[in-house]
Amino acid sequence: MKYVTLSTAAGLTLALTPVSAATAPGPDTCLVGYVWREARPTDRVCVTPKVRDRTALENRLK
Repeated sequence: MKYVTLSTAAGLTLALTPVSAATAPGPDTCLVGYVWREARPTDRVCVTPKVRDRTALENRLK
């Protein structure tokens, strides 16, 4: 496998690790430990359950 390293102008380095097809999530799934944010019916952003709950509360208070 080939690894890629990216450097930024700020001097930060980001190493990208390849993910095998067997462990990569499908197009409509979140990684283990993450859930759909559900800010609206078409929202397809994966977040932690805590963020989803906070988003739901914020939407109810609007």
